[in-house]
Amino acid sequence: MASSISETQEKINMENFIEGWIRTSREGSEKDLNEFLKTNSGGIFLTKRSFRSGGNNFITAWFASSHIISDRRQLFANTNMYFWVDSRFGNILGEPHK
Repeated sequence: MASSISETQEKINMENFIEGWIRTSREGSEKDLNEFLKTNSGGIFLTKRSFRSGGNNFITAWFASSHIISDRRQLFANTNMYFWVDSRFGNILGEPHK
C-alpha cells in the first residue's frame, strides 16, 4: 500500500514539474527557466538518458525523479509520457504512460 501511495505522489510531482517547466520554457527567458529549475526541482532533475522499450524502440527521458520506490523503481519522463525504470538494470517496467 505504501508503495502505491509513493508512486502516486511521484507521478503528481513529476506532472506538476513538467507542466511548470513547459510553461516557463514557452513564456519565459532562459534566465526564467534557470530560476524555475533552481526553485522547483522537488527531487526532479534534468537528464538525457535513453532506455530500450519493446525491442529496438528507444525512449529518451528528459526528467528523472531522485527517489527510488520499493528499492527498485525510479520515475523518468519526457514531455509527453512517464515510465518506471528498474534502477538496478535500467529496464523500463511495463508500458510508458501518456
